[in-house]
Amino acid sequence: MTNNHPPVNAWDLYEGRRAVIDQYRDPDNQERFNNYRYITMNLWSEGPQVDRLVTKLSLMMWSADHQKRHDNFKVVLLNLLKIYDSDPSRYLGYHRNNNFYTGLKARFNPAGISRLVNDIIDSLAKEDLVENHQGRYWRDLKMGYISKVRTTKDLIDLMTVHGVTPDLITRHPDTEVIILKGPKTWKHRGGRMVKVSGQYQEYNDTQETGAMRERLVAYNQFMAGVTLEYDGAVIPIGPTRRIFNGSWDQGGRFYGGFWQSLSKDKRSTIKLNGEPVIELDYGSLHTHLLYCRTNATPEGDLYDLPGVSRKVAKRAVLLMIGSRRRSNVIRNLESFIRAEYPKSDLEAKAVTTALEDRHKPLENLWYNGRGLDLQHQDSLICGRILTTLTAMGIPCLSLYDSFIVPERYEECLRGLMVACFREITGVAYDPPID
Repeated sequence: MTNNHPPVNAWDLYEGRRAVIDQYRDPDNQERFNNYRYITMNLWSEGPQVDRLVTKLSLMMWSADHQKRHDNFKVVLLNLLKIYDSDPSRYLGYHRNNNFYTGLKARFNPAGISRLVNDIIDSLAKEDLVENHQGRYWRDLKMGYISKVRTTKDLIDLMTVHGVTPDLITRHPDTEVIILKGPKTWKHRGGRMVKVSGQYQEYNDTQETGAMRERLVAYNQFMAGVTLEYDGAVIPIGPTRRIFNGSWDQGGRFYGGFWQSLSKDKRSTIKLNGEPVIELDYGSLHTHLLYCRTNATPEGDLYDLPGVSRKVAKRAVLLMIGSRRRSNVIRNLESFIRAEYPKSDLEAKAVTTALEDRHKPLENLWYNGRGLDLQHQDSLICGRILTTLTAMGIPCLSLYDSFIVPERYEECLRGLMVACFREITGVAYDPPID
């Protein structure tokens, strides 16, 4: 059998890696290698027009429309549409190795995605409905790139004719809503090493995870019956998920709503069940949560520093909370100041020192990498608010430390935010709510 792999002496390995990196850096390959997103396993739609189009394409390519292939096809089609809607030049990254699909955990694969994905994409490529680039992996070099595909205009036109639009896309109803992610890892991207998000971890359910899931499913089921209007369209409210980072006491925030990526001005145009909305948020929440771990009571705007914009002060505080080294905070803050205010003579070290002096009670709490710890605490507050409002029959959209409800429930939400803050922190003062 012919060995297609490069020789494995040290020099050849070095040269081989250089060759692969050169491929990554080739301008003709940059877009394909770098501008992509991995396939999302749980995209779904209950729209009958989506099923009609999948059936039509399946019968055009095969003699029958089997349910398992139908479901795989639907997920591929919705991924292609979603990515095209966000950036027509972006690719969808997917795996051709069968071992990847056999190793998928059922918990995170509600639609039963399998190696059928490869057959579907190959068939779409034969019909010139997608542009497909198969990946490659060099075992000896331990380097490579995954396969990538993007839709052609012909497929987009076909979806348009059949009424398949991005607003029909939601999450599979059996999507796992309690997620535990592993630690971030380093991977080759575009010829360089970058830190990427941790993989979903399998876990054994406990009474606590079961209770979290039950509460979140109840919220999702309630919100699925709420009519959300935005930008002249009624948009389905897909399931919200809770994502923990590394352990059950790190992270745990609620994710999933498209509104989380909108500006505050755009969020204000949302309507829930035909009613205008109000958004309330905790001011400087993480800094207040740190103060709750001391015997001190904060005063005034915690980002208020003479001669320093609130934007810079806020970025500095977040860096001081999340980083483990003061030197890293100063370096990152300096880059931020130069990018945002290129003509400013403000120095990051001076800003950091001023904040340390402004918040003396927190001197032992800075630079301890407490970001995920505080996210867990704010997620407990958020969970308490969502569960209570669900029981009251009041629709609510969450954004970590802010909440959107119909205007007539403003005072109810404000009082609940104060009560839940006090319950979770055990501190009796009222947090600022804007």
